[in-house]
Amino acid sequence: MKRMRRDGQVPNSTSTHWENTSPPIFDLPHDVLRTIFSLNAQHFVDLEQSENGFSVMESPNSDDPLLTTRRASQVCRQWRDLILSSPTLWEKALDLNSLAAGKPEWTTEVLKRTGNAPLTVVGQMINRQKFPVSFLETIVLCHWCRIKALIIIRFHSFRTNGNAHFDKVIRNLLTRPAPNLQNCIIIDTNDNYARVVGDQTDPLFGGQAPKLQSMTLLNDSCFDGSKLSNLRRFYLLWTQLYPVDVILTALAGMPLLEELELEMDPDEGLTKQRTVRSSVIELRYLRKIALYNSFKWLGHLVQWVVPKHGCTLFHYVTDSCDIDTDLTTVEVIEFGREAYTTFLGRYLDATELTELSYTMECGNEDESPCLEIKARRKKMIHPELRVNEDGDEYPLFFTYEGVVILRPLKHQDLDFFDVTGKCHRPQSWL
Repeated sequence: MKRMRRDGQVPNSTSTHWENTSPPIFDLPHDVLRTIFSLNAQHFVDLEQSENGFSVMESPNSDDPLLTTRRASQVCRQWRDLILSSPTLWEKALDLNSLAAGKPEWTTEVLKRTGNAPLTVVGQMINRQKFPVSFLETIVLCHWCRIKALIIIRFHSFRTNGNAHFDKVIRNLLTRPAPNLQNCIIIDTNDNYARVVGDQTDPLFGGQAPKLQSMTLLNDSCFDGSKLSNLRRFYLLWTQLYPVDVILTALAGMPLLEELELEMDPDEGLTKQRTVRSSVIELRYLRKIALYNSFKWLGHLVQWVVPKHGCTLFHYVTDSCDIDTDLTTVEVIEFGREAYTTFLGRYLDATELTELSYTMECGNEDESPCLEIKARRKKMIHPELRVNEDGDEYPLFFTYEGVVILRPLKHQDLDFFDVTGKCHRPQSWL
């Protein structure tokens, strides 16, 4: 019985071979293939936003992009020629952890394949996980001017032998001029951080990072960001390491800033020993402010920073937030009332706003508490606290994963301003 060909036809009896037919994927144009390979080579996904507006930090893909790119180059000669002739595919996949696990010859080959393309360098270290510090140092010394994106993350809660080398490399790269750096994420968690006085720190990147547009920083070695004039997005974690004036001075040097995110309260102890600036900071392009686990920044920002008209404020507070124990419930709420009133009045041009009231509802065990913020142009009243069935009062800010969102409204729409945030019920409330 004669076998059928792939096209459904019976081959001629005189034929001694099958006709060569290639899979449809090999008929795709090179630019389409290159786009697919490029998506596979990206180590970090693009920035997104959750439904409540908070930024979602870049998270690594599950697959090793360097390994994926290498395997794709071994499928066939066509793919191999295309991938090897595309340096931008290799520069996106420059993963320090993956390279450290391979042979030195492979590292040399990968760098060679990047050609002269701008580099995206990614490295992560968790606790005692081995981190290729020496390779990072080589990249910084030999290819620093080519780096367009630098993402270095180290999660740990203790100092270990050998980390001094890592700290030295990080300090070095944070103070070197970065002519082509566009995106930088340095996250180095450590329970033994020293407070940053401010006057003793060097300018970030020597004050020379003309292309830098996005910066996420958690590091105690250096902070002075007053000369990052082209920055569009700034996310500073653990601001308790710094006094207020150091951060405000940095913001004053970022006239093009569009997004600002601050975590934790600033160091009030250091702030009291220093002179806070006397003039306001106009950031006419600042369209988003996000605060995480901080109450005091709300007051500092409405006092010193004037953003773009219609700027949106996101305020996120968890039960782990460090509340000033010297403040009573009424004082905390009063502080929040004044800060939010100022925000609405200054940022939303609601000059006639005369009332801001808070409502905290604790439903039954099957419901989550509901936090409401209401604003009207009426007589000023004191913030309101609703009580649960047992008659217990709960202050506004002692919420678990509570979210407060103030969205920009037009002046004519401000007859009634109402925002509701949901929060989970902590066990202590049950």
